[in-house]
Amino acid sequence: MNQGADAYLTGKAPELNRFAEPHAYSNWWANNGSILGFMGLTISESEQEIINDATTAEEAWTKLKDRHSQEGPVKQVQLIQDALAIRYSASEKLATTSSKLTNLNKRIWAMGAPSPELFLCILMINSMSSYPELRYTRESVAQSLATSDGPDVDPVTEPSKKRFDSTDIKRALDTAQGLIDSDHLQPIDVVLAATPNNSCPRPPIQCDNKTCPKPLGHTSTYCIAPGGGMAGKTIGESKAARARDRATASGRKPGNTGSSGVHHIV
Repeated sequence: MNQGADAYLTGKAPELNRFAEPHAYSNWWANNGSILGFMGLTISESEQEIINDATTAEEAWTKLKDRHSQEGPVKQVQLIQDALAIRYSASEKLATTSSKLTNLNKRIWAMGAPSPELFLCILMINSMSSYPELRYTRESVAQSLATSDGPDVDPVTEPSKKRFDSTDIKRALDTAQGLIDSDHLQPIDVVLAATPNNSCPRPPIQCDNKTCPKPLGHTSTYCIAPGGGMAGKTIGESKAARARDRATASGRKPGNTGSSGVHHIV
């Protein structure tokens, strides 16, 4: 957009008096309408809803800036990922690609410069994206960060606000690591390989807790991830609880293997 049009967005080209300068006033509204129309063609449908009631280009531009500045760190992560995924190629005009990068860059920085702690959170969330086992952890962390008041809240001076920072993310990753390590002790492939060909293996047990990063091998009752039946417990405590429940269900005392039923001939 040229410099003259920018003045309509920033308010440097104010609306003129219709009685003192009727021709200039008419031209101003014509230019304003053209800029509004151009904006409507270049933004998304969700953004169009935001500026539907705007009568001037300046008002529409202000609403768009306010909207993007309030989207938060999770949206900032998405925009950074989008920007880093863009490549110049023969399938698109180089100027078009440059324009996309320019627009994404403006949107990223319109949200404000991240603090070191917030930027660390962004890096950690972004680094989970290529690890399938961390999909649920990433979604849970992103949701928690989005619904919090950010990582820079001082709990002493702002006790009513909810802080979420890299320490919380590390805690979630520790839980995920424990579940991953636990599942690696009994890989499903090994179990299936040991199953006789003429038998039908039972389907693997799967946890239905949406925040569980490694749902295979246990149910939500024994899940130690947030939202699970044993949230906050250790893997050892979860295994012990499962062993007790299995023993109770089979009528045995915990720790008692019972009689093997095999008679030895002397």
